[in-house]
Amino acid sequence: MNTQFHDHLITGEPPATSRKRIVAQQAMRVKLLPGERLQIDSPDEGQCCELFMLDDGPGSARERLELGQATSGMPEVQAQLQQSRPSGDRLRQRLLAWGVKESHLQRGLHLDAEQLPCMIEATERTGAIHLVLAAPGADMMPQEQTTATELNVAFWRLPGEMTELPDPLSEPVQEVHVPHSSARVYRVKAGEWIQIIDVAGKQCSDFIAFDAEALERGEEITLDAVATRTLAGHALPQPGLYSRFADNRLQPMLELVQDTVGRHDSFLLACTPKYYEDSGYFGHVSCTDNFNRALREYGVAPRAGWPAINFFFNTLLDTCF
Repeated sequence: MNTQFHDHLITGEPPATSRKRIVAQQAMRVKLLPGERLQIDSPDEGQCCELFMLDDGPGSARERLELGQATSGMPEVQAQLQQSRPSGDRLRQRLLAWGVKESHLQRGLHLDAEQLPCMIEATERTGAIHLVLAAPGADMMPQEQTTATELNVAFWRLPGEMTELPDPLSEPVQEVHVPHSSARVYRVKAGEWIQIIDVAGKQCSDFIAFDAEALERGEEITLDAVATRTLAGHALPQPGLYSRFADNRLQPMLELVQDTVGRHDSFLLACTPKYYEDSGYFGHVSCTDNFNRALREYGVAPRAGWPAINFFFNTLLDTCF
């Protein structure tokens, strides 16, 4: 295991194959194969990282990971777990679901914010390793300035290796894999949750929804981005007060419960054949064609362009001058 500490971001390296965020006061479980590596970074340069290994190999975590500058113990994780508050309960439940024991925490390591970014690489000598990385911190009291913040983790994966998926929000009742350049239809009942995951990174997902009962009657009541923006007064719904997606009757259809990305688009159509033809790519597969094919068996007429919510599409609104 080769580890490097830097006082600046790594330069001259190929782009990371994927990136993930560790939400403040939460943890992430990761696996590295020999030849893979990750970099842990604190965006605000103020958040520590505490970590431990799940596999029981020979030697200490400090020796196996070659984290010579890390200190022993996980004081921030322990402080968060010991407080009788929701943040401690959430972290405890996640660790228990991963089979974490007190002995794992006792072998953990602490990296100060000043020691980040930190690169960890698996080698043939170490074999595959399983890590738990945490962005811990006890709840901040009103008079304090010690709030926990997120960590960023960049991965350099081996070609062809599948990215580990985050844990589902609850036990799934169905799981749908959408291959690239395709569309899939699934039915969701009132009260059920939808968790959309960008499996390997760098892939947007165009999303449309229909009122199933209305569709069976031959009426197309759909998710409407314009109605959503108008009613919310925001470019996109957010968890909390302005969390609802509206349909074309101006009625709530879906509610956003959690968003770990924060960059999506509600202004553009799903990509269309005309867009590619105008760019010189005749016959190029498009999201609109994919939607038309997937919805044909439900009696939905094809469209030249589908209004959609484009998740993970990095559209930025800026101030007009």
